[in-house]
Amino acid sequence: MQRRAGPGAIPTVCAQYPRDIALIEGRVETTARVSCPEVARLLLLHDDAIELVEQPAVLPPRLVATQVVEPDPADPWHRYYDDVRGTALALLGLEEVPLVTRQFLVAYFAKEVDAFYGPGRAVNEAGLANAVRRMRDPEFVAALIEQASALELPESLATAVAHHLLAHVVHVSGGAWEMVRQAYLTYATDGDDSPVWLEDADGEQQLKVRPAAFRARYRERAEAWEAAADERIDRYFTNYLVNAWMRGYLDAPSVTAFVRSLVLQTAILRFLLFSDPELPSPPADGPAQPDVLEALDRAAVRSVYRMSRATEHDPGYLERLDRTLDELGFTSFAHLVALLRS
Repeated sequence: MQRRAGPGAIPTVCAQYPRDIALIEGRVETTARVSCPEVARLLLLHDDAIELVEQPAVLPPRLVATQVVEPDPADPWHRYYDDVRGTALALLGLEEVPLVTRQFLVAYFAKEVDAFYGPGRAVNEAGLANAVRRMRDPEFVAALIEQASALELPESLATAVAHHLLAHVVHVSGGAWEMVRQAYLTYATDGDDSPVWLEDADGEQQLKVRPAAFRARYRERAEAWEAAADERIDRYFTNYLVNAWMRGYLDAPSVTAFVRSLVLQTAILRFLLFSDPELPSPPADGPAQPDVLEALDRAAVRSVYRMSRATEHDPGYLERLDRTLDELGFTSFAHLVALLRS
């Protein structure tokens, strides 16, 4: 929690949830799950939400650690956890760099690390140490940033990745994922050329999408919001990603798999945020007024806690999306970068 709010921001009645407790080499690390709306609000809406605060290394009463890394662990997957996680957090902390570029740096680092390090296998210590050292070298990172800014991917590639992802999401109806269908319907218009419409089929209404028209309408809306509130939106997603990295990647099959899952999550969250039915139209020109920014804040909190709650209730959902991308052949680093830019 924020330094100014302190642990008491989450009441004692919430002793186990939404807190997450990890014992990492003698440290007690406390984070919180954003499926709780109050945690989502505290995390997304304040610049100081991701500042680390030192507390006594004592496990609070009635709390059970969900992750444990013993001191001086024999398992290499645990032994180098601080080095890998700390490097990723340092890259996300480069505030002068656009967030999409910071995510590119983290994805590049994960790709490099996977060659030397993974769960259940021997580690190439020299290779891993070199990968960490390079991503801590300001000159090397600056060169990567320059490469990332010059990287040109076909718009069709980014469109294909994003559309196939969202098309899979939208077929889930009812329950928590009804929010995705409702987000799509914000792009429905009168007339035969609507980007989105409902069609009766087999006794129920199915959502239909014209990919190119929908994509153009969505990009127009997203870019208008980014122009009006770029720093605010950057904070939402930076804080979300830092919180996820603080909770860690130890349960993932690889660092890249963890990064790709976060890219999938942020792609869906961006869509839900900019397509929220309760969000007003973005300002046509210039910065947004305070009441409009407050509406954007509420939409961000809604999107994050609802999606997080949905994935907790259906923990295999993101894995199914991941498999869908594999089946579609979207497995390369270029595809991952395309999804970042979608």
